[in-house]
Amino acid sequence: MSVLKSNYSRMAIATVLVAAGFVLWQQFRPLPAKAQRINCADLVAGCTAATADGPVTLGVSEKIRPLKPFEIWVKPPKPGKVEADFSMVSMNMGYNLYTLRPGPDGTYRVKATLPFCISGRGDWVLTLRLPGAALEVPFTTEKPD
Repeated sequence: MSVLKSNYSRMAIATVLVAAGFVLWQQFRPLPAKAQRINCADLVAGCTAATADGPVTLGVSEKIRPLKPFEIWVKPPKPGKVEADFSMVSMNMGYNLYTLRPGPDGTYRVKATLPFCISGRGDWVLTLRLPGAALEVPFTTEKPD
């Protein structure tokens, strides 16, 4: 019986240590950067935004239309993970997260496709997550052909 009690004690101690480690990790992990909202009149022409680490240049290959693939490109001020997350304003359109891949010139790219909203709405926000920064870029899609 004492062996069983000893194993339960070890399990309880291990559980408490894991829980304490998780709480400490939550307290001291770096917080994601608050997204800076930028207005980009023409995503095809591209835009530049100032961040604490330097300028970020971004754009798309063509006018964004639902169900039609397009390329997103971003030139961040420093290398690291770059993600593009698309969300429709006040409507859940599912999971639209893309990880951009770096090219030899330091520009990150990915092909993306947005879903079609049956209500005909096209008001979206592109959230770019970069090393040390996040940008929100509102835009409107055109109806598919």
